[in-house]
Amino acid sequence: LVSYGTDEPAFEFNADGSYKGLLVEPAATNLCLQSEDFGTTWTGVSGFDLNATTAPDGTSTADRIRGDGLGGGDTQLYRNQTITVTAEATYTASVFAKADALSWIRVGDAGSTPFAFFDLSNGVVGTTGGTDDESIEDYGNGWYRCSITWTQAAGDTSFVFRISIAEDDNDLIVPRLPITASSVFLWGAQVEAGPIATSYIPTTDAQVIRAKD
Repeated sequence: LVSYGTDEPAFEFNADGSYKGLLVEPAATNLCLQSEDFGTTWTGVSGFDLNATTAPDGTSTADRIRGDGLGGGDTQLYRNQTITVTAEATYTASVFAKADALSWIRVGDAGSTPFAFFDLSNGVVGTTGGTDDESIEDYGNGWYRCSITWTQAAGDTSFVFRISIAEDDNDLIVPRLPITASSVFLWGAQVEAGPIATSYIPTTDAQVIRAKD
């Protein structure tokens, strides 16, 4: 990924580095806080190693999400963030992910739907539920951007953005120990209004708006 300044033209490239063309996008707001730090605003059941590997933008800011080392047996391992949304509106949630000890993740709402499973080794979408669309895009060096689009239910203004480690397609039960047995790399989480995942907008402790091109 390459960052462009205000009023600078943005150009898009394929995963192999070849030129794709001028990037022209609508305005968008990343509603997800701490988009690169899964140990702050995010909660859940998992261990994590912050800044554990190189992110898609070349910085050492990607986090490893892994077993928590608490107790034995198998469980669900995930990171959560609750985001206020508008009922009956269309949203897209996305995250950059890379396989480590395991190669599958689930992206979606913590309660039930919408959700989709993604294969980080083969770059394919697995089981889905309640989505309008879903996609996985190759960003090179093992990184994929996984996204889901859905229409929020009537009367529902809360989306619990959950990113889960998965053993396989539609299989969320993974080992807690050893902590290295269940792990993936995550970076660049985003939730935005609209039917597509636009260019990544980094956030820290506040939502960030990108003006239209």
